Amino acid sequence: MRTWRWRAAVAGLCAVLVSTGCSTGPAPSQDPTPRPAAPRTTADERGDTGGVASWPTADPASLGLDGRALRRLARDARRARSSCYAVAREGAIAGEWNWHLGADQPRQVFSITKSVTSALVGIAVADGDLRLDDPVARYVPSWRGTPSARVTVRNLLANDSGRFWSLQSDYTDLVRAPDRTGYAIGLTQQFAPGTTWAYNNAAIQVLEAVLSRATGTPVEELAEERLFAPLGMADSSLIGSGSAAGAPLFFGLQTTCRDLLRFGQLYLDEGRVDGQHLLPRSFV
Repeated sequence: MRTWRWRAAVAGLCAVLVSTGCSTGPAPSQDPTPRPAAPRTTADERGDTGGVASWPTADPASLGLDGRALRRLARDARRARSSCYAVAREGAIAGEWNWHLGADQPRQVFSITKSVTSALVGIAVADGDLRLDDPVARYVPSWRGTPSARVTVRNLLANDSGRFWSLQSDYTDLVRAPDRTGYAIGLTQQFAPGTTWAYNNAAIQVLEAVLSRATGTPVEELAEERLFAPLGMADSSLIGSGSAAGAPLFFGLQTTCRDLLRFGQLYLDEGRVDGQHLLPRSFV
């Protein structure tokens, strides 16, 4: 129980403190003091549309935060080559900094994509299209009658599927594969499901086949219509649309700090958007 509460606390923190990017470019030669949030503005003044899409800004002190501490953390984020850093509390942005790219310019955020993938599974669960304890073989026929037949959707999400993993496979062969989902499906079963934990990109990628077959909708369209649009994540997309490689669900999200704040707020609000449940509370 203590472990679960600790994880929940970390999830809440990540929902309001967002630092993304990991730029591969050279470190900036100068490190000016990051700019704190402007005085509070209204949604109408910014042209936002309401709900979680509205992000007024506020002085950190008015939200019970230490502005100097936020600036120190922003400097740390920049030195670590993050592309942006944003902090929100009580529905208002207390500080926002962007480097290399403008605030509304999407950037690749790598494994944050896995959280979006999980949310899409939750939406499919809410719609009755699948269940967490469904065998993946229901959606991936080639696994039937094999050692992978007992792997469930929950196993894929929890990274305890026992599917084959190696550094070469997960970080080179999978990424370079012309059909990433096909590559991931074709790997072997290394351990019995539920017995071994591994941070397995290929296992997560199998969810592309599960989601598209369960919902009848390409995953990038599902993300746009059922997640990004309701949250007002107008600067977010899953790359890979129209590609034989399929939408990469382990690293393909392109987004901004503000859009990630909107995504985090969905979880702080227990899956609700404008009073309606986008995700079941039990899933959150």
